[in-house]
Amino acid sequence: MIFRRDIEGLRGLAVLLVVLAHAGVAQLPGGFVGVDVFFVISGYLITGLLAGQLKQDGRIDLWVFYGRRVRRLLPAFALMVTVSGLAAIWLLPASAWGLQADSGRWAALWSSNIYFASAEFDYFSPGASASLFLHTWSLGVEEQFYLVWPWLLWGAWRWRGRTGLAIACWTVAIGGYLLGMAATQVASWQAYYQTPFRLWQLAAGGAMCLTFGAIRLRSGPSRAARMVGVLMLLVAAVLFAPDRIVYPGAWAAVPVVGTALLLLQGDRGASFTWLEHPSVRFLGRISYSWYLWHWPLLVLFASCFGKSVEVGLISALVSLCVAWATWHLVERPALALPIGEGRRWVLAGLGGAVVLAFAGLGWSHAAAVQQPAGTAAPHPLLRTIAMPALYQRRDCDEWFRADRVVPCTLVDPPGEHRPTVMLVGDSVAAQWSPALEDVARRGQWHLVVLTKSSCPMVDHPFIYQRINRRFVECERWRDGVIAYLRQHPADLLILGSTADYPFSPQEWETGTRSLLTRLHGMAGRTLILAPTPLLPFDGPRCATSRVGQWTDAERQSRCSVDLDSVRDRVIVQRLQVAARGARGVRVLDLSDAVCPGGRCRAEDGGALIYRDGQHLNATYVRRLVPELALQPEFQALGR
Repeated sequence: MIFRRDIEGLRGLAVLLVVLAHAGVAQLPGGFVGVDVFFVISGYLITGLLAGQLKQDGRIDLWVFYGRRVRRLLPAFALMVTVSGLAAIWLLPASAWGLQADSGRWAALWSSNIYFASAEFDYFSPGASASLFLHTWSLGVEEQFYLVWPWLLWGAWRWRGRTGLAIACWTVAIGGYLLGMAATQVASWQAYYQTPFRLWQLAAGGAMCLTFGAIRLRSGPSRAARMVGVLMLLVAAVLFAPDRIVYPGAWAAVPVVGTALLLLQGDRGASFTWLEHPSVRFLGRISYSWYLWHWPLLVLFASCFGKSVEVGLISALVSLCVAWATWHLVERPALALPIGEGRRWVLAGLGGAVVLAFAGLGWSHAAAVQQPAGTAAPHPLLRTIAMPALYQRRDCDEWFRADRVVPCTLVDPPGEHRPTVMLVGDSVAAQWSPALEDVARRGQWHLVVLTKSSCPMVDHPFIYQRINRRFVECERWRDGVIAYLRQHPADLLILGSTADYPFSPQEWETGTRSLLTRLHGMAGRTLILAPTPLLPFDGPRCATSRVGQWTDAERQSRCSVDLDSVRDRVIVQRLQVAARGARGVRVLDLSDAVCPGGRCRAEDGGALIYRDGQHLNATYVRRLVPELALQPEFQALGR
């Protein structure tokens, strides 16, 4: 095949979009579409290679084909997996090992996309982003593409020659796109990770190669097509914020078509000189290594230094240097080795995958024991983690899988005409239930909790990243709560939500006001709990990491943050504005009690304050009982 400098530059653009988006650059929230660009390029090149073999020999030498794939991908990949695993054992607490071991083992078998899909990890969710090997899902898709595609093309060639190849590619591209759109509406995480719903993007590249690969457009049409292609990629990178659109779905056509247009060949006057610039081509040359290293280093840097754009950009620069070294010391020497008949490379690839997978099994066993390096037992702080009692009943919070309203009575004192306190909200509202239980027992009040995780007390639709679609179950659940309150009014209604929702300040205000209007007359008084400050790091992980390396003073410094930097004053102000027009409604901000002295800490006095990055530990919440009991709404219930 003819080497094309513009395609090498296009690889550089794709990896740059991915890395900057992962680093947290706010102007490129949709940079993850760079992976779609890679898919189209791979389909274009691989299909061209296989079609050339079929045209020349009438067959495909599978040993050589797979041997080349192994020689190209395995050496750098095996190095990344091994080094990342060792770094995780050294830098991450044992509580994080389980996820790393499981995802690493599946990554070693080139099937981590199946793991993340079966575990229902949304690509954009915090749970998935904690894995050092999340990015390998796309490599799994490509490897599975390599297993299927040669056979499909061979069958199409036997059926109708080159015409059969084109028909097969276009059929898979169009049919797969429609299938992916349907799958996104039903199970978006499956549509994002699984090969059957991504194969169309690689097939689209193959269709472009077979249909237009031998055609050179004249300068005018070629330049216009490429301008449109660049515009489509920029639109996707700038506007495709994961909290605003459902992806992949129909939107995936934008980066795919844009890439396809950039793959069109024009005459010399139609070339995009910036795509062929040496700096862009350099990024394209080391794009595989940079893609391999950028994510694990980003996760490790964030774990050690906190998550921020600055930390993300520094880790991206470090990973670029590591990628350059990997290209020179591993990738390029491996590509210079003779391929031979390919059998040895294929067997080496299978053996390497098995060895890495067995290493992951051993790591999984160590994770199950939960022993940080150099210690004989779990860190004492981890024993202080406690969950609210309501989670002992599975039906109290069915998350996104259901919309039914299940009242959970936590305090039910004997006697008649006891006041009823009702707590309604998401999991951050539910975190206050341990303290409210104590307050209710002291006052001999009924305490009923209506909770649905990730469902805000804001009457406004939103796309929930965990399921990558509009959270309609939340909307129906809120409607059910209002219907329940209409039949069972409360003496005191307490509403609460986290600040981590994709609402604009105006949507926070209008959505809260709308909900309060619908709740009018259903409670004697209403108390809105302001969102708890969010830590820029995982509290338990920070507090239990670097055992024997950080002093207590260093740990207190690294595992704390200024309240002013994490308190979302804008949301609190909007909640207060929404509450002004409603009778008997007040906003209560307990941030100063949660973060005394203006510092939000991971732990205090030998107990964890947060059980992750946003939820308070039930043990700590009970310390705040006096703060809650003194609020006028509770004082009024006792009269």
